Amino acid sequence: MYQYQSEYWNNNILFRDYLRNYPIVLIHQLKEDLAEKYHMDRLLYASVKAPFIEAIINKAKNELKC
Repeated sequence: MYQYQSEYWNNNILFRDYLRNYPIVLIHQLKEDLAEKYHMDRLLYASVKAPFIEAIINKAKNELKC
């Protein structure tokens, strides 16, 4: 749960909207691969996919500046 319009809230909205606007099959494959590999360690799973999520958020922020 995030505070309304906080940085974390905004980042989650940016990520969601970016994926809605640019459906990426890659994320489904990435999540499946990571879930299979790290099925016993949720924290490691989350930390391994974090760079991908951060990259998408940064890309969405850059596109909004245009």
